[in-house]
Amino acid sequence: MHKLCRIDIGRGKEIYKEIDNKLRELAEKLRVRYNVSKIIPAVLGLTDLPIEPWCYTEEEFRAMIIDKNDFITEVLKDGKRIF
Repeated sequence: MHKLCRIDIGRGKEIYKEIDNKLRELAEKLRVRYNVSKIIPAVLGLTDLPIEPWCYTEEEFRAMIIDKNDFITEVLKDGKRIF
């Protein structure tokens, strides 16, 4: 749902700093909740290939399938499960 917000242009830098702080707090909460700090090193430890692990929750992955995300469609078609 869209929400109309008024922004005081004079407070621009302050608002961007506040948004940045809130995003950092959210990222930290997600990192702790989903144990990302343990998942990614575990995936990287599986191979010496130069890979970049992307970790999604089941809900995120399902949503990308429903949205017909091009990357996920290709993964489902050509990818292999490695867990």
